[in-house]
Amino acid sequence: MPYGSGAYAVLDLIAALQFVQAHGASFGGDPTNVTIWGLSTGAQLVGHLMICPLAKGLFHRAVLQSCVDLINVRELSSASMAAYSAKVWQGRSAEEWGVALGEELGCAAGANQLEAMRALSAEEIVKQSWTTAAMDCYEPCVDRRPAVGRVAKPMGSLEALRTGAFHRVPVMLGVTEHDGLGKCELEWLMFRDTTSADELDALLNDFLGAMDAADCLGLYPIREANQPRASTPAEVERALDEISNDMWYHASTWVMANELVMAPRPPPVFLYRLTVPGYTGHGEDTPLWNGILPKADLVANPAERITQLATHAACTEQVMGCLCALARAGDPSVPSLPSWPAHTADSALYMELGEGELSTARAETRQLDGRELARCHFWRQQLERMLHPPPRPASGQ
Repeated sequence: MPYGSGAYAVLDLIAALQFVQAHGASFGGDPTNVTIWGLSTGAQLVGHLMICPLAKGLFHRAVLQSCVDLINVRELSSASMAAYSAKVWQGRSAEEWGVALGEELGCAAGANQLEAMRALSAEEIVKQSWTTAAMDCYEPCVDRRPAVGRVAKPMGSLEALRTGAFHRVPVMLGVTEHDGLGKCELEWLMFRDTTSADELDALLNDFLGAMDAADCLGLYPIREANQPRASTPAEVERALDEISNDMWYHASTWVMANELVMAPRPPPVFLYRLTVPGYTGHGEDTPLWNGILPKADLVANPAERITQLATHAACTEQVMGCLCALARAGDPSVPSLPSWPAHTADSALYMELGEGELSTARAETRQLDGRELARCHFWRQQLERMLHPPPRPASGQ
């Protein structure tokens, strides 16, 4: 049976998981207890595998760190764009982006373009991998054709979560304290610089519509109340940073946790936020989760270096302990930490994994504050508006 279109990287992931099922025991592993784990784009791929029909039975735990894939709905063809597409992809289907990429690779659009692209060397393709069209082709596309065979992504993630078409496995997901700050994905996805209040208004109006744009500015003010509307580029940048931080990371992660637990037969879901100083930017927490020592040149003073290493050791032992606990038993709680409550619908609770006093680690259950929770609800409404998911099934269905 043939496969759907545009999912070769996903098929590689499926092949890897199938290999683990077939041969994992030979390496001392347990094919009946497989954890998939990814950060950033890797987290988006984990989220994708959770709804991928081809991945059924191939994994049993899932960890999504610093991103989910709710907003990245890439439609294969323009036929379904009107009903399902978000503006993230500039109103173009995956096929249209593919044509644009081919042209940037020197392959003219037309009947022979695909053949010409397949004839290119790996070196030629890698050389163009930082072009706009190439960078915007990483997200697996949705293939809604009913008779193409084995499809890797028959619908968007929010649709799948809403309809219950996902794999029920324990899930741990979370963010760092400053995950998206400084990245400004909102500005990037609209492909234009934004440095003034008027330009920010125009950007938000295009992306959200005038009424929602006004609500957004109320939640992410450029300046404090009663201050002049005129603003500096730095203040506009800060507002963009905070919007992007929530849209792609903090709020969208909370929305995904909510969708998971509100589905029929919900899996256990555990939310965290990592606040260890020096590890709070996007991807900066990787050494902690992997047990990798920080770079030796971070601190020059020998005494401070010893303190840094001791703190790192305590914090990495803590987060790796949570990760291993989830992999072993489907629950990241460990005896040395406070009780880690599973997420419930609209809950503001999460586990903060941070640094304690005297080179120790710290963990405590925290709550989103009122402003954070209001921003989460705002982005849930925007996802509903942009992606048009079906109504949530009644309880018990």
